[in-house]
Amino acid sequence: MVQIQKPDIVAVVEPRISGVTTDNFIQRSGFDSSYRVEASGFSGRIWVLWKPSVRLDILVVSSQFVHGWCPDFLGRKIFFITFIYASPNHSKRSALWDQMRALEPAQGTTWTLGGDFNVIASLLKRRGGSRSRLGVCEKFNDFLFDSGLLDMGFHRPHFTWERGDFLQRLDRCLCNEAWYDVHPASEVIHLPKLGSGHRLILLDSGNGIETSSERPYHYLTAWNEHSNFQRLVKETWREDRHIDDNVLYFQCRSTKWNKEVFSHIGRRKTLLLACIKGIEVTRARVDLEFFSDIELDLKHELAKVLENEESLWHQKSRTSWISKGDRNTNFFT
Repeated sequence: MVQIQKPDIVAVVEPRISGVTTDNFIQRSGFDSSYRVEASGFSGRIWVLWKPSVRLDILVVSSQFVHGWCPDFLGRKIFFITFIYASPNHSKRSALWDQMRALEPAQGTTWTLGGDFNVIASLLKRRGGSRSRLGVCEKFNDFLFDSGLLDMGFHRPHFTWERGDFLQRLDRCLCNEAWYDVHPASEVIHLPKLGSGHRLILLDSGNGIETSSERPYHYLTAWNEHSNFQRLVKETWREDRHIDDNVLYFQCRSTKWNKEVFSHIGRRKTLLLACIKGIEVTRARVDLEFFSDIELDLKHELAKVLENEESLWHQKSRTSWISKGDRNTNFFT
């Protein structure tokens, strides 16, 4: 179960009741509005319930998610929200990540996702169980990276699902950078289990306190490799200005530059790879020097993006992942 804002919105995934029992439960729940995705048997169901304090419009539904938006949540600008129940079936679950990519909103629009993802992002997200299957889902990690989504972390206990001595963190909340711009004090709390192998998770957006101006500033070493960054530094630093003013002005300009120029490394890499693939297909038919030059330029740019990606992941993970050869394992903790 996912609860939003103590709780104005509640999502229940894979509930163990159906039919009239469901109707009676929802009537007694205290929530005025609800939406249900039913399934055969007892698996695959998703319920979303919300109070009058929230306006929730359901936009897209499937057996694995309910996607909607809230135009007036807490009096702030709109945000998109997706409730997830990923299928235990590997092939069905793999299709979910592509469906989520298609739902990605425009840049600058807030988006949060929560629920049972039925995958782990690293070995640190499990304890016990058979070692014959590691269970780390690289497709899920690729989806996070390509979409620029952040795991919002949690307050203990560490694992959200258990069966005997086998424990995993399958339930989580994700968000994009725009969400933290509006709700920088957001936190996810793992609540007690109630008659299920899964813990409840609570997403608290920060009690409506506007603190986005206090969001910590982060300098990314990957900026140094960008061709325009040195010019930005020269334009923002003046000898006749106090050093504190220079620092504040640089922080403001570099934050804006990061969004408008540096952009998202994952998207840039995906675009460049697609362009290179298109050039290779074209050259297989018509081998012109013009296309060879374009391909060479694209590969040079891709090399720079990969260097930026390496630097970014190294800074975020703060571990020796380069020697270990796994950029994802230590970041998603």
